Amino acid sequence: MCAWRSYGDKISKRFVHPASFKDHDLISRGAQDLKLPCEHTPRLFHEYAATSCATVVYFFELLERLTAFSEFESKIFLCLLLVIFGNTFLLMCAWRSYGDKISKRFVHPASFKDHDLISRGAQDLKLPCEHTPRLRMKLARVEEYLPYEEFWNRFLVPGVPCILSSSFTDGWKARKTWVKDGRPDIVHLRDKYGSCLVPVADLTSQYFDAHCKLDMTFGNYLDALENRKMLYLKDWHFTKDFPGENVYSVPDYFKSDWLNEYWEKELKCEDNYKFVYFGPSGSWTPLHADVFRSFSWSANVCGKKKWLLLVPGEEEKLDESQKHSVDEKMLEKVDVSYQVVIQEVGEVIFVPSNWHHVVWNLEDTISINQNWFNASNIHHVFDALRNELKRVENELEDCRGSEDWPESCQRLLKALFGMDFCDFYKLLKFIGDERSRGHGPLSDLDCVIDTLERFQCDLSDFGGIMEFRMSTGDTVKVLVQYVIVRGDLVSALKWPWGAVIAQACHAVTAVNTLFSEDDETKKYLEDMDRMHKVVLEVKDEKSLTDLAEKLSENHVKHKLWIEQPENIPTSIATRPYFKDEVQAHFKKLKLFKGT
Repeated sequence: MCAWRSYGDKISKRFVHPASFKDHDLISRGAQDLKLPCEHTPRLFHEYAATSCATVVYFFELLERLTAFSEFESKIFLCLLLVIFGNTFLLMCAWRSYGDKISKRFVHPASFKDHDLISRGAQDLKLPCEHTPRLRMKLARVEEYLPYEEFWNRFLVPGVPCILSSSFTDGWKARKTWVKDGRPDIVHLRDKYGSCLVPVADLTSQYFDAHCKLDMTFGNYLDALENRKMLYLKDWHFTKDFPGENVYSVPDYFKSDWLNEYWEKELKCEDNYKFVYFGPSGSWTPLHADVFRSFSWSANVCGKKKWLLLVPGEEEKLDESQKHSVDEKMLEKVDVSYQVVIQEVGEVIFVPSNWHHVVWNLEDTISINQNWFNASNIHHVFDALRNELKRVENELEDCRGSEDWPESCQRLLKALFGMDFCDFYKLLKFIGDERSRGHGPLSDLDCVIDTLERFQCDLSDFGGIMEFRMSTGDTVKVLVQYVIVRGDLVSALKWPWGAVIAQACHAVTAVNTLFSEDDETKKYLEDMDRMHKVVLEVKDEKSLTDLAEKLSENHVKHKLWIEQPENIPTSIATRPYFKDEVQAHFKKLKLFKGT
């Protein structure tokens, strides 16, 4: 996982290796000093890296133990930590010879010919610094189907943008019937949808910081398009106007969609967050982040788009006047970290929460777009809601003493953000109820419950907002059984996985038998398909027995399983409890991974 001068041509061709670093020697000692369990010299797992920061930190800690790094060298390695995003990464570090000369654009590492990472003393390392070079690889591309769990971990959870190839949309009806010879089929579209009223932005006129909006029939819009008028059809609720058309299908990775599920099933709104866009070559959408700080995906039915994606937080370097005319030249001048993406016909771009972006249509382009959020980014939505409320409260500070101040804040919050605290609570409650009934992934429940708990705990931080009452009696309550296993059974004692799983099963069976007459156990076992368990780990035998004593002291019913004839405590299982009743006892424990 590191690069040394001596590995020569043995490097695998599928890795992008730093062969162009002529003087690259990370720790000024030969590769023979590195005692790693591998046949070949360690290699830099570079463009194809698909791991996390935690993994990288763990690797450096392992490397330190194996090579007896000095404290200084260890700190340098940590300073050079790769912030890895699936197939892309940002390397945040400083070089001895570049300083103010460094290009403000992203640069490929190969351009650094005299790269010497640790030749200077620690006092020379200035991180972060104004002129720290920022390196980026190309936006990750998903050419073939990935398992959902892999996409979830590589892109959704860390919030990493990517492009899905056109193979994901090849079967769409829209790509076959809306397009002729690679361009929008104006005749077919006019005949099929011409009488429908659609929302249009006039890009030649502006009201404050937004383009003027108007409604017209789709047929009239197509006439204007043929006359090369700079109008842009945006936010057309096509599925509302033509619910039976089924012109596209949502890619599997984006189907867990709390926002539209709530909007359509619970609110039963005709509107939703599913849109069709249709713009001529040269039309654009100014810099913005998506509604509610949600995810978005956008697929080109025909045409081509250019995207500028700003790394989250970089938009703060722009003043308000600059945000209205963002382009690459201006971003380079202000030293903003960004990515440029050309999206071809049929391709789908995934834009994570908080990535501000500007979009241009390079050709006459039709796209299908959706905003959504789920368990992987609900925390971003909640944070955005809270931050917007703080801004609202600051605006209404002079009215803070009034009796209806909390309600006034919520009304303004809804007007500005699109939802208030009550809406957010109802959405979470709806998703929790749906999952409790077996509709959708049961794994969502943990996230819903945790967010509700955080939500209700935070209410008191907002100046009397507790007076803005919600029904706490409706809070989602789910019976959960906690199982705690010794991690050292696998990592140190080398027990096979099957044996460890058997210990957990023994404990669960025993505790459910011991407390079979308790109402909670009966209710928990009523529906075998929806039993909810959380499997945690402690590091060793003492930690397990200490936890058992703590549970006994707090009257939490459980079973400490002791394997016979060895007489070894191996696991604990609690009787089913509502999560909020016992969760505090397990706060510091991690999910069991056997490591």
